[in-house]
Formats: sequence, C-alpha cells, structure tokens
Amino acid sequence: IEKILQELCDSVGIKYQKHKSFNLGFQYHQTDLFIEPNICIEADGDYWHAHPDYKPDKIIHYAHKNRKQQTAKDVRTKDKKITRSMEKQGLQVIRFWGREINQEPEKCLQKIIKIIKKS
Repeated sequence: IEKILQELCDSVGIKYQKHKSFNLGFQYHQTDLFIEPNICIEADGDYWHAHPDYKPDKIIHYAHKNRKQQTAKDVRTKDKKITRSMEKQGLQVIRFWGREINQEPEKCLQKIIKIIKKS
C-alpha cells in the first residue's frame, strides 16, 4: 500500500521522502511518506494497525521472544500516541487504511493534494 501511495504521488509530481525518521521522545518513528515542509503520510495496513472493524480484544501480535501480546486496542493506542507526538512537533499526519488505498486511491490522492495546498 505504501508503493501505491508513492505511485499516486509520482503520477502528479508530488515530491516526497520515504521513511523519514522522527524522534518522538519515547521512540523513533519512520513515517511512510514525508512531504515538505511538514506532512507525514501513514499507510496503515488493516490487520497490523487494527482497522476499526476489529474488536478491541482481537489479538494482533502474539507474544514472541521479547515481544508481548498486543490486542487491537493496544495497537490503536500506540498509533494514537505516535500521531499525537508527531503533531506536537508541528507535523501534519494523514493516515490511510489499506482498504482505503486499494479501493479508492484517487480519493486518497485528492486528500493529499488538498493538504498540500493548505500548507
């Protein structure tokens, strides 16, 4: 889904940087696409980022070695914390769900263009 967003941006000449890293204080985070001066675009896979259709107690990541089990609620909480921390740094964060990117790519592109024009 990241590649689809990249191709959409390429098709209209939007310049971006892939996987720009930000120090959020509690962790580093690489945004999927970064558009100058301050736009971060996240391509959230429906499963890995716990789409709202998933019940909060659905297990997304099972416990493995040094990683504890995470439910959909845990994943959503972490993503919200990341978004808030990025916004506190003056970044605009746009999150797209995988199904949104796959089913309505043009709508996603128009949203990106609209945000660029505002900034």
